[in-house]
Amino acid sequence: LGASAVEGIAVAAVALRHLGTSGYGAFALAAATIGLLATIDFGLALSVMRSVAKDNDKFPENERETARRDVAVAHATYVLFGAAALIATAFVVWLLPTLTRSEGIGLGQDRLTILLVGASIGLYLATAVFDGIPSGRGRFGIIAAASSAGAAANVIFVVATIGHLHLVALGAGQLIGTIVTRAVGGAWILRHETWFHLRPARARRSDLRRVAMFTLPLLVLTVGGQLIAATDLLVIGALSTAAAVALYRVGSLGPNQLISLVYTGFDATFPSLSASSSKEKQENAVAFLTRVACYGAGIGFGTLVMLRVDIVSLVVGHSNHLATTVLIVFSGVWLANVPVHGLALLLIARGRQSAFIPLVAAEAAVNFALTIGFVFAFGPIGAAFATLVAIVISNDIVLPFVVRHEFRLSPHRIVWRDGFPAIVI
Repeated sequence: LGASAVEGIAVAAVALRHLGTSGYGAFALAAATIGLLATIDFGLALSVMRSVAKDNDKFPENERETARRDVAVAHATYVLFGAAALIATAFVVWLLPTLTRSEGIGLGQDRLTILLVGASIGLYLATAVFDGIPSGRGRFGIIAAASSAGAAANVIFVVATIGHLHLVALGAGQLIGTIVTRAVGGAWILRHETWFHLRPARARRSDLRRVAMFTLPLLVLTVGGQLIAATDLLVIGALSTAAAVALYRVGSLGPNQLISLVYTGFDATFPSLSASSSKEKQENAVAFLTRVACYGAGIGFGTLVMLRVDIVSLVVGHSNHLATTVLIVFSGVWLANVPVHGLALLLIARGRQSAFIPLVAAEAAVNFALTIGFVFAFGPIGAAFATLVAIVISNDIVLPFVVRHEFRLSPHRIVWRDGFPAIVI
């Protein structure tokens, strides 16, 4: 996570100084649009982690064999989605220039950058088991080494070539970083997991059904969240300029990196929650962890808001009102999310994630409508306020009510008595 945060800030800072806000905004639009396809990783990643964890001497041989087949199914699915990313990239190359008023969009350089970003996403998806297998083994150091190497390769390439390649350097750097990351992780897997085959195998229908039952609801949830982020940028690009997209992305960069840290720490408890047979212990653990996560989030986002001018100046080179305001609003957005994260995590551990799928779908639709109206009324900053309004109503008010029958403890108590007071304190 640290390597990813440094990579994101460094690439944005270098790009803004060499390409300006309009050029970096074009790259942000391409990355956000094609990045929607990467959302498939979330559900399959948890499936791979669970399956690999069961491949040990504590389980009967038939269960271990089933677990390995599930990994093979996930790998084959990943490869298919990697190919789909390449096909979707061609569509984005044709469509994206119509969604922004940037003067640069439509030139060959912009289209080549989109192709490179699409190739990066396609490779990332096709080899995503390279993350899930080490995680299932508890070898998080492998993922850290691979991610750090890829981040370093990306930054070095961008810094060395952006003066000559301009916008193309950002797409090429992302692709090179992905290649390095997957090469490091793949080398470890092929050396230590002799049962795994890089070439995807044909899956049985029963295996596909078993993996899909767990994965598809998670995919819907993840796509809903990513749609909210992507539609913000697309609406701003269509109704404003690519420069506004760049500044909006800069403002959300810090909060997005910080919430990744908070959620990663929280999500490390997923195997323990899944293994517990006591609902009472599960819910008491979630209530306690919600207080801890909210306390940490309150400190982190409070510090982020206080240093907002310095953070934006570090990336852009000078203070900017739009970027600093977006940073404040997105800090509020993620603070509103933290108190309900434990509830969502526990529902997934219990296999009940489908309980709040209708709410996520409605939230994405309402956010899209609010974003259009707010951007018309208030300019680019309206997109951030639209997201804040939609998230607070959906996650903090409606969601605890919708899932109240799934818990012994009151979800409203966890959100409003354990979560928000810890943030305020």
